[in-house]
Amino acid sequence: SLAVHLVLLYVFMDKFNMGIYAVILSAIIFALMMSVLNGLSLKKYLKYRQEMAMTFIVPALSSVAMGVIIFVLYHIFSLILGNIISTVISIIAGIFVYFICILRLKGVREDEMYEMPMGTRLVRAAKKMNLM
Repeated sequence: SLAVHLVLLYVFMDKFNMGIYAVILSAIIFALMMSVLNGLSLKKYLKYRQEMAMTFIVPALSSVAMGVIIFVLYHIFSLILGNIISTVISIIAGIFVYFICILRLKGVREDEMYEMPMGTRLVRAAKKMNLM
């Protein structure tokens, strides 16, 4: 994975002239490869089978919804309020969108939320919003 990372970094920098984006993209590919290889190793040596929907699909769908909302809100507010305030508003809205989506899609159970930092407050807030 590290060898692939270094080769991709070189190719992106030298051949595609991507600048700092080469570092970012090669780091993302490195992290994905490490995750996949670790998963394959767990499956091979421990006979562990990762549950896919709750581990990958639900968080990915929640992230997409969050990203769309952040993108739209930022572009709307940046026309009126400027960059910094638009960024802060968009990020705060994104946090709430992700929280709502992950709970609506049953990506997190109540007992798991209690194990999180401030889990009791999160459960209380979710129940007040009728998300649980």
